[in-house]
Amino acid sequence: MSFQYKVLAIILLVLLSFAMGRRSAKSVTIDTQTQTHEDTKTQDHKKTVITEQPNGIKTTVITDDIKSETVETQVQQTHEVVNAKKPVINVSALVGTDYTSLKPIYGMSVSKEFLGPVTIGVYGMTNHMIGLSLGIDF
Repeated sequence: MSFQYKVLAIILLVLLSFAMGRRSAKSVTIDTQTQTHEDTKTQDHKKTVITEQPNGIKTTVITDDIKSETVETQVQQTHEVVNAKKPVINVSALVGTDYTSLKPIYGMSVSKEFLGPVTIGVYGMTNHMIGLSLGIDF
């Protein structure tokens, strides 16, 4: 293997490694919800005192002691949502020229993610050329 092919292979491996590492990072969304609950406790204490005087008069005293206490409780819930990227299909319009006649050539390309950031696809041109494509997403 010549030196040029070795350098090209190393560059392609570095690019592929970079793209795979970047692609493997998933975005994480943290959703936090807080709920507040109030609880009121009431204590009612009624006291009736009847006193009778020697002359026969009755006195009634009613005391009503109400105690109320409110307790507020907060509950916080945290959820992690991992957002994985969905596979994408890319459709492209192509235009080029035959440099000898300067006649425009048109075509179409369709590619899909194959393995991580690596894409494979097919293309076709108006000059009856068809082919396969291999790419990498950054």
